[in-house]
Amino acid sequence: TNWVTAKKKDDGLGCGRESLSLAQSLRYSCDIVAGLVFLHSQLIVHLDLKPANIFITEQNIC
Repeated sequence: TNWVTAKKKDDGLGCGRESLSLAQSLRYSCDIVAGLVFLHSQLIVHLDLKPANIFITEQNIC
């Protein structure tokens, strides 16, 4: 599977990453929550949820 890396951009905030739109942020958040709901339904708890563990496909799905 191919993963997309964040685009580098100087946004003036010093983070060096391109800002996401509100709509894209909500889509990613919903994808993450759906993944956690699935894991919990399988009695699995993700104990290390952090940005470094979120992967985004070329189709913009988390």
